[in-house]
Amino acid sequence: MMNFLPDHLRQLAKLVGRHEAAHYVVGRVLGFKTGDCTLMIIGPINGHSGGAEIELAQEVTSLEQIITYLERRVQVLYAGALGQALEQGKVNNEAALENIKKYGQDDHAKVRELVHLIRNIKYPDDRSEEDIQAHLTEIDKYLWGEATILVETHHDLVAGLGDRLASEIKSVKVEARLTKEMIDQLPAIIERFGPTEPI
Repeated sequence: MMNFLPDHLRQLAKLVGRHEAAHYVVGRVLGFKTGDCTLMIIGPINGHSGGAEIELAQEVTSLEQIITYLERRVQVLYAGALGQALEQGKVNNEAALENIKKYGQDDHAKVRELVHLIRNIKYPDDRSEEDIQAHLTEIDKYLWGEATILVETHHDLVAGLGDRLASEIKSVKVEARLTKEMIDQLPAIIERFGPTEPI
């Protein structure tokens, strides 16, 4: 086992850390309960794993609430690729699209399913292939844009939390974890979201 990270893996850790931090930050901004953030660099062939715990259970009692929930969920899923593509506080859109293909395949698969569901609820009577594709494109573009705004608005928090997570990586195949309690005590988190009420 390597007991240090070479530069290219350290850079990977930073990018993936920001990916997970963006999921976390946008999830919290949009009202989801959040938990731990994790990151692991697996090996010298750029392998990695990571996660941001987002609690999905929420009460929804109308179609309007369902649509709003699904739209928020898509924005959280898109946030990872967007956060990974931050450059001086702005998202490099081309890089973000590449990130979806390279690092966010699971996120994108979930997005495609949820966008179809949103379309089916909003436009149940439009069944032509042309209409379906137009609606899917419209919804997808809108939610990508909304997620971009959120990531850029909170870019400092995404970068700070992501870099903090990456700094916890000491060697390959050893998971770094920022617990919910650790994150809640970070000054930048308290400043943005306020102190967490004790359980």
